[in-house]
Amino acid sequence: MEDLLKQVLSDETLYASAKTLFAYLYVCNRECTKYNHEILSEVNIGINAYFRAVRDLECCGYMKAKFHRSETKKPIFVFGDETLNLEEEEKDKGIYYHKGRNIYEVYLLENGERKYIGRAKTINLARKLKMKYD
Repeated sequence: MEDLLKQVLSDETLYASAKTLFAYLYVCNRECTKYNHEILSEVNIGINAYFRAVRDLECCGYMKAKFHRSETKKPIFVFGDETLNLEEEEKDKGIYYHKGRNIYEVYLLENGERKYIGRAKTINLARKLKMKYD
């Protein structure tokens, strides 16, 4: 068992459903080959528990998730240090993470120039802020 998996399983602040989901994703779905409905049926949790578990795992910094609104695309999960790749992808969209301040800054990109929109504490709030102006 790897250190990150041990850390998640021993975290007393997480619900059992979050630990179960993380273990499944980390071991069985590392390559993101399954759709949400397949994950739900294999882990045997409801949709609300699924999204709560993902949110809890993201808040604790164990993983990041990227969901698509389309049923034909699979969710993307990245774990631990790999989360930097997902945040790098967000830079192209005008969302920048500042580790020292633990905050996301949101910019509108127009004609090659950045216009400051605001800041948010989480990536999801930053995305919502960005969507208001897109």
